[in-house]
Amino acid sequence: MKNILFITMLLGVGYSQSAHLEIQNVNLTAGTLDIYMTNDVPVAAFEVKISGIQISDAYGGSAESAGFWVEVAQGSQSGYGNVLGFALDGSTIPSGAGLLTTVVYSEYEDEICIELCDIEDFGGGCSMLSDTNANEIPSTWGDCYENEDEPVLGCTEDDACNYNADATVDDESCEYAEENYDCDGNCIAEIDCDGVCGGIS
Repeated sequence: MKNILFITMLLGVGYSQSAHLEIQNVNLTAGTLDIYMTNDVPVAAFEVKISGIQISDAYGGSAESAGFWVEVAQGSQSGYGNVLGFALDGSTIPSGAGLLTTVVYSEYEDEICIELCDIEDFGGGCSMLSDTNANEIPSTWGDCYENEDEPVLGCTEDDACNYNADATVDDESCEYAEENYDCDGNCIAEIDCDGVCGGIS
């Protein structure tokens, strides 16, 4: 009887499944962050809901290495979006720990959080992570990211005339030089016979 109980316990441990997701390497200036995953079972698909930002793209990490099709879907309301990934050929992300994907975003608010999928947002139930049998993998997720420093608003495009190297949040104030002129209004092209900067006479 004890042997049977011991074998049952071993089987239970052997088939336990869990995963953990957390936000790392938030770059407010570049508008990128990393989703880091630790998983003790292969992941066949994932859907990660992130609040506090507008998501425009996702790339790299173990999702890309595994050949996953990765797509982003903006929520029905501003301030959050989803990153979805799966492989058309049945490939999986192996057990381990590392970068799942890098997210490109804009419109950072007060904090960035990983949250459970919301049925109302996507018209059906969704698991955060699933295994090869399409079963949900019990998952936990890390703390929200919150910038402890007061954000510095300004132009963050380094090719703009009013680029602010200290700015952490772009306020859409960037100004650019007129064609054929530098930011000080000096002609940087050839002047034609009519005295027109960049002209063709």
